[in-house]
Amino acid sequence: MDTGKHVKASEYESVYDSAKKMWAERVTEVNLVSSGEVDSSVDTVQSEPLQYSAKKGWALKSTKRGNPMGENVRSYLIEKFNEGVLGGPKADANQVAKEMKVLRGEDGRLGFKPDEWRTAKQIASFLSRLSALQRRGEANDGQDDTDEDLVAIENEDMIHSLTLTTWEL
Repeated sequence: MDTGKHVKASEYESVYDSAKKMWAERVTEVNLVSSGEVDSSVDTVQSEPLQYSAKKGWALKSTKRGNPMGENVRSYLIEKFNEGVLGGPKADANQVAKEMKVLRGEDGRLGFKPDEWRTAKQIASFLSRLSALQRRGEANDGQDDTDEDLVAIENEDMIHSLTLTTWEL
């Protein structure tokens, strides 16, 4: 028995096993059929099948990264926060989000580009983080915030928004 060519084959293959193999063969390659030309006299479709193969992992969801908060957006939000700290009306996240979209500079151009606009949830998260830093005594009117603190705020904000987006799907 040690000599010769041997092939290991199962004695019995269930219908379920054969169905799984057939399904695996069909889903590994995508075949699309073009509509071709329609012959109006015969009312038939003449078509040639087109071969397309899908890349591996085509059905996996892609991850989206939020864009980091720019320095001008950060300073604007800190300014709004400081207005509330110094005795003025506290900033409402919805109102600040609307103001960001319509704010004009001295030259008449938009103050923020559309990719710099923040949602009310993002603004509320940023302002609450500044408030928490101030309560702990780590921030004085938002002026002594280190870059590390602000980057941490941005990261938490991006994680929070991505989590919400994931749960909405």
